[in-house]
Amino acid sequence: MKIKNLVLTILLAFVSIFTLSSCGGLEIEGNKNEISIIAPTGTPTLLLGKSIEEYGRIDTEIVSGPQALSAEFVKGKKDIIVAPINLGAKLASSTEDFQYVMFHTLVWCNYYIVSREEITSFEQLHQKDITIFGQNSTPDVIFRSLVKHHNIEPNVTYMANVADANKMLLANGADIILSAEPALSSVLQKGTFYVYSLADAWTKMAGFDGADVPQAAIFVKKDSIEKTKTFLSLVEKNVKNVENEKEEVVAAAKRVDKLLVANESVLVDAITRCNFKIVENEQESINTYFQKVIDLGIGATVGGKLPDEEFYYQK
Repeated sequence: MKIKNLVLTILLAFVSIFTLSSCGGLEIEGNKNEISIIAPTGTPTLLLGKSIEEYGRIDTEIVSGPQALSAEFVKGKKDIIVAPINLGAKLASSTEDFQYVMFHTLVWCNYYIVSREEITSFEQLHQKDITIFGQNSTPDVIFRSLVKHHNIEPNVTYMANVADANKMLLANGADIILSAEPALSSVLQKGTFYVYSLADAWTKMAGFDGADVPQAAIFVKKDSIEKTKTFLSLVEKNVKNVENEKEEVVAAAKRVDKLLVANESVLVDAITRCNFKIVENEQESINTYFQKVIDLGIGATVGGKLPDEEFYYQK
């Protein structure tokens, strides 16, 4: 009897393990396809680090600057490329048999006017000295579009990057600058400054609810759509929860991205102003932004036209 009971116990244990493997976590782990991703350091990796860690089976490459991203679009080796939306659109327009589709914009306008005196409307910048960065790129397009819309004439000095603009403010070389997260939060920890959101100014100018400026997006290789679905679902979930999990998000991002040098308190402070979100119907905002780029005479930076339906991931 004892031997029969022992055999029965072992058999039940075996059945339980088999059932768990077939219906639970072990099979899910086994069905996670190994995927490859390249992303620029900064706000994209701050957002995606948690998803990359949780998924696990990802060959991750973190880079600084757009050159490596452009090269990967041409090579077509990576399953996922995280890149500025204007870069993806430009290459989609100029590359025969472009291999990627845009899944979602993840990072929206996180540019801010930072000043020593309070600014409550964009019109207040008329005839003011302002230091901005990124000539002919997204921050400049936003700024110049708003200047044109409000018919004002600020005195603009260009810096090569956001770090240089921030240094000008902190060194008393400028009273008003254009800055961006997560670098902005570091500045705000070093002094008392006023912040005015360009996203708010853009929404008012665009004239429709939810209008925003797309910045960084996830591009998926067309023949990798099926294998990346689990990871993309995880990204969607984590984007929606980012405000409630700031410390977790930052800790994971720091582990995944060794180029993310800002301290954790700065990054936690930055998350709310980073403007992370997924917009289900984002084409109207994208078209509005691209049209403003074209209107400024620099349409070549976005491929010279509004994206067609083939540019977008079809769910």
